[in-house]
Amino acid sequence: MSNSDIKKTTLDQFLRLGGYQIVKQDKESGRWKGISKAAQVTQLSDETVRSILKQYPEPPSKTLPIYVQDFYESEGYRVLQEKYGHKDFFKQVLVPTAIQAFKILDKKDPISWTEEDFEKLWKHPDLQDPMTEWIVSGKSIQLRRVMKGIGRADLLEKFTTKKRRAGSRRHWYLSDEDVIAIVQQIEEVDVLLMFEEGISTGARWSGLITTRPDKINYGESILQIYEPKTKQWVDKYVPRFLLDLIVRYIGHLQIPDTERLYKRSYAVYCKRLEKAGKTAEVKHTVSTHIMKHTFVTQACNRDVSLEVVSQQCGTEPKTLQDYYFGVKTEKMRHELLGEKYEPEPFSVWLEKLHAYFVKRFEEIKDQCIMTPGGVKRSKKKRRTSGKARVIRWNAIEKMVAKFDTLTFEQQAQAKNRYVIPYWKRALENHGQGMPDQEAIALAKQ
Repeated sequence: MSNSDIKKTTLDQFLRLGGYQIVKQDKESGRWKGISKAAQVTQLSDETVRSILKQYPEPPSKTLPIYVQDFYESEGYRVLQEKYGHKDFFKQVLVPTAIQAFKILDKKDPISWTEEDFEKLWKHPDLQDPMTEWIVSGKSIQLRRVMKGIGRADLLEKFTTKKRRAGSRRHWYLSDEDVIAIVQQIEEVDVLLMFEEGISTGARWSGLITTRPDKINYGESILQIYEPKTKQWVDKYVPRFLLDLIVRYIGHLQIPDTERLYKRSYAVYCKRLEKAGKTAEVKHTVSTHIMKHTFVTQACNRDVSLEVVSQQCGTEPKTLQDYYFGVKTEKMRHELLGEKYEPEPFSVWLEKLHAYFVKRFEEIKDQCIMTPGGVKRSKKKRRTSGKARVIRWNAIEKMVAKFDTLTFEQQAQAKNRYVIPYWKRALENHGQGMPDQEAIALAKQ
C-alpha cells in the first residue's frame, strides 16, 4: 500500500485503537518496533501499519471541519468568549450549541444573528424536542445566553425555554422481558457489564465510566464512582454476585487497578445499546439513561423506599417522583382494588436477571479484547460445518495466472500477493494427484 492509498477511516482506526501507543521508533536505526502487535490490536495488516507510520511518524493533529474553523474566527465567537470564557459551561455546552446553530444559519456570524435567525433556530427540526414540539430546553438555554452575549437581550421574552412536563417519561423504563431480550443482543462485554451495573445502581453514565478496580470494596459490597455533578467519589451498594462478575471481567481483560473499566465514548455505548434494543424489538428507545429510569421504577415497585433510591442514584426524591418513577399498573390495582400483587424483593429481581448476564458473558467474552481505546470484538472466526472444505481449483488457477500477468510494481501492490506462493505450491501438489486437503496441508509447510 502506498502512502496515497491510506484512507481517512484507516488512519482514524489506527488512532482510535491506540496504534501509536504500541509502536516505538528506534532513535539510532529509525526502525519501528511493535508493528505486528499494533496490527493485531488495530485489526490492520502489518503493511498498512508500516505505510501509516511512514507517512505519519507522529500522530496527525485532528483537522476541524471548515465551518468550525470559521466559527472560531468569527467576531461573534470573540464577543462570546470575552463574556463567558471564564465559565465552565462555555466550552462544554455553549460553544457546541452555537456551532450547531452557526451551521444551520449557513455560517452567518453570530454577532449578526437577527430575530428571524433565532426564529429559524427555534423551529429547526435538528434542535426540536418531539415531546414538547419546541426547541430542546438545553439548546434554548445556551442560545438565550448567546442573545445576551451579542447584545440582543430584547429577544429573551419571545424566545423562551420549555421543559418537559413532569411525568412525561415515567413509563420510559425496561421490563424484565426487555432486559433479557437486550442482554441476548449485546455483543461486547464492556457494554454488557455497564448495562447491568447501570440498572443495579441507578448511576448516571458520567459516573459509571469512572468505575475502576481499585474503587471496589468487595468485603462491604461497595463500588465507588466519581460523580461529576457533585465532584466527589460516592459509594454505590452493589450485589455481591455482580461484583463477582466485574472481578471476572477485570481478570479476563487484565485491566490494571487504576484504569477505567469502560473506556469508550458516550456515543459508542448509546449506539450499542440502541442497536441491541432495536434488534430485540424493545418498544422504547434504549440509551444509557434508561438504565437509571429502570433502576428507579423497578426498585420503587419492589418496595425499596424513595429515600434509599434517592440516596443510591444521587437524585432528589421530588425529581424522581416527577420524572422517573412509573407506578406499575399491577401495584395500583393491588392498592386500590385489592388485587393480588406479590413482587419479589429488588435484590431477588436483580439476581434472577443476573443469570442472563452471566450466560451472555460466557458466550461473548472470548470474542472481545482490550485495546488502549477500550474493548473491541476480535475478528470473527469462520464457522465450519464439519464438512471437508471444497476447493475450486479452476478459480485458483485463474487467480494465479492473472497474478503472473501483472508487472513487478503491480504485483508488489496486489492484495493477494502473500497468498499466491502458497496457492502455487498447492496447485503443484494437486497436479501430482494429491487429495485436496493433503495438497493444501503440504503447501502450508
